[in-house]
Amino acid sequence: MFTFLKITVWLCSLVLAFAAKINDISFSNLEITPLTANKQPDQGWTASFDFTIADASSIREGDDFTLSMPHVYRIKLSD
Repeated sequence: MFTFLKITVWLCSLVLAFAAKINDISFSNLEITPLTANKQPDQGWTASFDFTIADASSIREGDDFTLSMPHVYRIKLSD
C-alpha cells in the first residue's frame, strides 16, 4: 500500500513538473454585473470576459495562466 502511495505522489509531481505557464493570452469584453438587484458594492459582483490563446495547439492538460486585476474598478451605483 505504501508503495502505491509513493508511486501516486511521484506521478502527480511529474505531471506538475511538466505543466507550463500560458503567456500569450489576450482578454476582451470585460463585463461586471451585480449579484443582487440592489447593486451595492458589498453584495458581490461577477466579472466575465472573453479570452483568446494565440497558439492553442500547444496547450496541454495541466498548463495554466494567471489572471490579475490589480486596479480597483469604479462602479457607478446610480442610474
